[in-house]
Amino acid sequence: MAIFWLITLVVLGTTAWVTYDAHTNEISMSSKQAYGWNSGALAWCIGCLLLWIVFFPAYLVRRSKTMAERSAARPATTMTAAIAGPTKLLPGGAVHGHGWREASRGRKALVLIVAAAVLVLIAVAVGSAVQMSQSVHQADAAYGAAQQNLSAATTITYDEFTAVQTGMSLGQVEAILGPGTEAARSDGDGFSIVIYQWQNDDGSNMNVTFENGLVTSKAQFGLQ
Repeated sequence: MAIFWLITLVVLGTTAWVTYDAHTNEISMSSKQAYGWNSGALAWCIGCLLLWIVFFPAYLVRRSKTMAERSAARPATTMTAAIAGPTKLLPGGAVHGHGWREASRGRKALVLIVAAAVLVLIAVAVGSAVQMSQSVHQADAAYGAAQQNLSAATTITYDEFTAVQTGMSLGQVEAILGPGTEAARSDGDGFSIVIYQWQNDDGSNMNVTFENGLVTSKAQFGLQ
Protein backbone atom coordinates (compact mmCIF):
# COMPACT_ATOMS: atom_id res chain seq x y z
CA MET A 1 0.00 0.00 0.00
CA ALA A 2 2.87 2.38 0.80
CA ILE A 3 4.36 1.73 -2.65
CA PHE A 4 1.02 2.57 -4.30
CA TRP A 5 0.87 5.95 -2.55
CA LEU A 6 4.51 6.65 -3.39
CA ILE A 7 3.88 6.02 -7.09
CA THR A 8 0.74 8.16 -6.92
CA LEU A 9 2.74 10.99 -5.34
CA VAL A 10 5.40 10.80 -8.09
CA VAL A 11 2.78 10.85 -10.85
CA LEU A 12 0.84 13.77 -9.33
CA GLY A 13 3.98 15.76 -8.56
CA THR A 14 5.52 15.41 -12.01
CA THR A 15 2.14 16.05 -13.66
CA ALA A 16 1.79 19.29 -11.69
CA TRP A 17 5.26 20.33 -12.83
CA VAL A 18 4.49 19.46 -16.46
CA THR A 19 1.30 21.54 -16.35
CA TYR A 20 3.08 24.56 -14.85
CA ASP A 21 6.12 24.28 -17.09
CA ALA A 22 4.08 23.78 -20.26
CA HIS A 23 2.03 26.90 -19.52
CA THR A 24 5.04 28.98 -18.49
CA ASN A 25 7.13 28.06 -21.54
CA GLU A 26 4.16 27.69 -23.90
CA ILE A 27 4.91 24.10 -24.89
CA SER A 28 2.17 22.74 -27.18
CA MET A 29 1.68 19.05 -27.91
CA SER A 30 2.49 19.53 -31.60
CA SER A 31 5.03 21.75 -33.33
CA LYS A 32 2.37 22.43 -35.97
CA GLN A 33 0.01 23.96 -33.40
CA ALA A 34 0.24 27.40 -31.87
CA TYR A 35 0.24 27.29 -28.10
CA GLY A 36 -3.12 27.39 -26.38
CA TRP A 37 -4.33 26.24 -22.98
CA ASN A 38 -6.33 23.35 -24.45
CA SER A 39 -3.57 22.20 -26.80
CA GLY A 40 -0.80 22.87 -24.30
CA ALA A 41 -0.81 22.72 -20.52
CA LEU A 42 -4.26 21.12 -20.16
CA ALA A 43 -3.56 18.48 -22.82
CA TRP A 44 -0.22 17.55 -21.22
CA CYS A 45 -1.85 17.40 -17.78
CA ILE A 46 -4.62 15.03 -18.90
CA GLY A 47 -2.16 12.88 -20.84
CA CYS A 48 0.18 12.48 -17.85
CA LEU A 49 -2.69 11.63 -15.52
CA LEU A 50 -4.11 8.99 -17.87
CA LEU A 51 -0.86 7.47 -19.23
CA TRP A 52 2.09 8.93 -17.34
CA ILE A 53 4.63 6.39 -18.61
CA VAL A 54 4.04 7.62 -22.18
CA PHE A 55 3.23 11.33 -21.87
CA PHE A 56 5.84 12.36 -19.30
CA PRO A 57 8.82 11.22 -21.42
CA ALA A 58 7.05 12.64 -24.50
CA TYR A 59 6.77 16.01 -22.79
CA LEU A 60 10.47 16.03 -21.91
CA VAL A 61 11.36 15.33 -25.54
CA ARG A 62 8.90 17.95 -26.86
CA ARG A 63 10.15 20.53 -24.36
CA SER A 64 13.77 19.89 -25.30
CA LYS A 65 13.06 20.34 -29.01
CA THR A 66 11.01 23.50 -28.44
CA MET A 67 13.63 25.10 -26.23
CA ALA A 68 16.36 24.17 -28.73
CA GLU A 69 14.41 25.80 -31.57
CA ARG A 70 13.99 28.96 -29.53
CA SER A 71 17.65 28.98 -28.54
CA ALA A 72 18.62 28.94 -32.23
CA ALA A 73 16.98 32.34 -32.66
CA ARG A 74 18.93 33.98 -29.83
CA PRO A 75 22.29 34.76 -31.52
CA ALA A 76 20.59 37.18 -33.92
CA THR A 77 19.43 39.29 -30.99
CA THR A 78 22.62 39.16 -28.91
CA MET A 79 24.20 42.28 -30.44
CA THR A 80 21.01 44.30 -29.93
CA ALA A 81 20.86 43.06 -26.35
CA ALA A 82 24.46 44.17 -25.71
CA ILE A 83 23.64 47.69 -26.86
CA ALA A 84 20.14 48.12 -25.50
CA GLY A 85 20.67 46.22 -22.25
CA PRO A 86 18.47 43.45 -20.74
CA THR A 87 14.90 43.29 -21.99
CA LYS A 88 11.98 41.01 -21.36
CA LEU A 89 11.14 37.77 -23.15
CA LEU A 90 10.06 38.35 -26.75
CA PRO A 91 7.12 36.60 -28.47
CA GLY A 92 8.00 33.10 -29.61
CA GLY A 93 10.52 32.58 -26.82
CA ALA A 94 13.48 34.74 -28.05
CA VAL A 95 15.31 36.41 -25.19
CA HIS A 96 17.76 39.31 -24.87
CA GLY A 97 20.56 39.98 -22.45
CA HIS A 98 20.77 37.44 -19.66
CA GLY A 99 18.12 35.14 -21.13
CA TRP A 100 20.67 32.40 -21.86
CA ARG A 101 21.48 32.23 -18.14
CA GLU A 102 17.82 31.74 -17.29
CA ALA A 103 17.56 29.01 -19.92
CA SER A 104 20.65 27.33 -18.50
CA ARG A 105 19.14 27.33 -15.02
CA GLY A 106 15.93 25.89 -16.48
CA ARG A 107 17.82 23.03 -18.09
CA LYS A 108 19.61 22.25 -14.84
CA ALA A 109 16.32 22.21 -12.97
CA LEU A 110 14.84 19.89 -15.59
CA VAL A 111 17.77 17.47 -15.24
CA LEU A 112 17.38 17.44 -11.46
CA ILE A 113 13.64 16.77 -11.69
CA VAL A 114 14.11 13.91 -14.16
CA ALA A 115 16.92 12.42 -12.08
CA ALA A 116 14.78 12.59 -8.93
CA ALA A 117 11.85 10.94 -10.70
CA VAL A 118 14.10 8.14 -12.01
CA LEU A 119 15.60 7.54 -8.55
CA VAL A 120 12.14 7.38 -6.99
CA LEU A 121 10.94 4.89 -9.60
CA ILE A 122 14.05 2.74 -9.07
CA ALA A 123 13.47 2.82 -5.31
CA VAL A 124 9.84 1.81 -5.85
CA ALA A 125 10.87 -1.07 -8.13
CA VAL A 126 13.47 -2.32 -5.65
CA GLY A 127 11.02 -2.01 -2.76
CA SER A 128 8.40 -3.96 -4.70
CA ALA A 129 10.90 -6.72 -5.50
CA VAL A 130 12.00 -6.99 -1.87
CA GLN A 131 8.42 -7.03 -0.62
CA MET A 132 7.46 -9.71 -3.16
CA SER A 133 10.47 -11.81 -2.17
CA GLN A 134 9.54 -11.55 1.49
CA SER A 135 5.93 -12.50 0.72
CA VAL A 136 7.05 -15.57 -1.24
CA HIS A 137 9.39 -16.59 1.58
CA GLN A 138 6.65 -16.20 4.16
CA ALA A 139 4.23 -18.20 1.99
CA ASP A 140 6.79 -20.99 1.60
CA ALA A 141 7.41 -21.05 5.35
CA ALA A 142 3.68 -21.16 6.09
CA TYR A 143 3.18 -23.97 3.57
CA GLY A 144 6.04 -25.96 5.08
CA ALA A 145 4.61 -25.54 8.59
CA ALA A 146 1.17 -26.58 7.38
CA GLN A 147 2.61 -29.68 5.72
CA GLN A 148 4.44 -30.63 8.94
CA ASN A 149 1.28 -30.16 10.97
CA LEU A 150 -0.72 -32.17 8.47
CA SER A 151 1.84 -34.95 8.49
CA ALA A 152 1.85 -35.09 12.28
CA ALA A 153 -1.95 -35.06 12.43
CA THR A 154 -2.46 -37.88 9.89
CA THR A 155 -0.07 -40.55 11.14
CA ILE A 156 -2.45 -43.50 11.52
CA THR A 157 -1.32 -46.94 12.75
CA TYR A 158 -2.84 -50.39 12.50
CA ASP A 159 -3.28 -50.46 16.30
CA GLU A 160 -5.39 -47.32 16.09
CA PHE A 161 -7.39 -48.91 13.30
CA THR A 162 -8.20 -51.92 15.48
CA ALA A 163 -9.15 -49.62 18.37
CA VAL A 164 -12.09 -48.26 16.35
CA GLN A 165 -15.15 -50.37 17.20
CA THR A 166 -18.64 -50.68 15.80
CA GLY A 167 -21.14 -48.39 17.50
CA MET A 168 -18.64 -45.60 18.27
CA SER A 169 -19.57 -41.99 17.51
CA LEU A 170 -17.54 -39.69 15.30
CA GLY A 171 -16.23 -37.90 18.38
CA GLN A 172 -14.96 -41.16 19.89
CA VAL A 173 -13.26 -42.16 16.63
CA GLU A 174 -11.59 -38.76 16.23
CA ALA A 175 -10.35 -39.00 19.81
CA ILE A 176 -8.36 -42.04 18.65
CA LEU A 177 -7.39 -41.04 15.10
CA GLY A 178 -7.61 -37.26 15.07
CA PRO A 179 -9.76 -35.25 12.64
CA GLY A 180 -10.70 -37.11 9.47
CA THR A 181 -11.82 -35.99 6.02
CA GLU A 182 -15.39 -36.50 4.87
CA ALA A 183 -15.12 -38.60 1.70
CA ALA A 184 -18.79 -39.28 0.93
CA ARG A 185 -22.26 -38.58 2.30
CA SER A 186 -25.78 -39.75 1.61
CA ASP A 187 -28.82 -38.33 3.41
CA GLY A 188 -32.48 -39.18 2.90
CA ASP A 189 -35.68 -40.29 4.61
CA GLY A 190 -34.24 -39.78 8.07
CA PHE A 191 -31.24 -41.98 7.30
CA SER A 192 -27.65 -40.74 6.98
CA ILE A 193 -24.52 -42.52 5.76
CA VAL A 194 -21.16 -40.73 5.98
CA ILE A 195 -17.70 -42.10 5.13
CA TYR A 196 -14.64 -40.48 6.76
CA GLN A 197 -11.08 -41.10 5.62
CA TRP A 198 -7.65 -40.85 7.25
CA GLN A 199 -4.49 -41.05 5.13
CA ASN A 200 -0.75 -41.11 5.85
CA ASP A 201 1.98 -39.49 3.76
CA ASP A 202 3.09 -42.88 2.40
CA GLY A 203 -0.38 -43.51 0.93
CA SER A 204 -1.58 -45.94 3.61
CA ASN A 205 -5.09 -45.10 4.74
CA MET A 206 -8.28 -46.16 6.43
CA ASN A 207 -11.93 -45.22 6.23
CA VAL A 208 -14.85 -45.56 8.60
CA THR A 209 -18.54 -45.67 7.66
CA PHE A 210 -21.07 -44.02 9.97
CA GLU A 211 -24.78 -44.69 9.77
CA ASN A 212 -26.86 -42.14 11.66
CA GLY A 213 -23.71 -41.02 13.47
CA LEU A 214 -22.43 -44.46 14.60
CA VAL A 215 -19.69 -46.73 13.20
CA THR A 216 -21.01 -49.64 11.14
CA SER A 217 -17.90 -50.66 9.18
CA LYS A 218 -14.27 -49.81 8.56
CA ALA A 219 -11.48 -50.66 6.11
CA GLN A 220 -7.74 -50.03 5.83
CA PHE A 221 -4.92 -50.24 3.31
CA GLY A 222 -1.21 -50.55 4.14
CA LEU A 223 -1.34 -49.54 7.81
CA GLN A 224 1.42 -50.80 10.05
